[in-house]
Amino acid sequence: MQIKQVIIAHKSRDRLSQRWAQQYAREFERRGCQVLMGPSGAKDNPYPVFLASSSSPIDLAVVLGGDGTALAAARHLAEAGIPILAANVGGI
Repeated sequence: MQIKQVIIAHKSRDRLSQRWAQQYAREFERRGCQVLMGPSGAKDNPYPVFLASSSSPIDLAVVLGGDGTALAAARHLAEAGIPILAANVGGI
């Protein structure tokens, strides 16, 4: 599977997950992938914008945060069949 377009979502107002998201974005872009990135949280829902603004199929979603961030991604991306790679960042 060739990855051409990636969503990267990070936990809102969490600097550590945002830094990891930026690092992942740079690496995917270096490999020629288009990256859609934004915060996810109680007041931030990037998924409708990601899905509406995508000009080609989204191959992968990388979700950095906690359980709530991962569950939000699953709720919004499951219907589209987008695979999710979730990582707990900054949790105890």
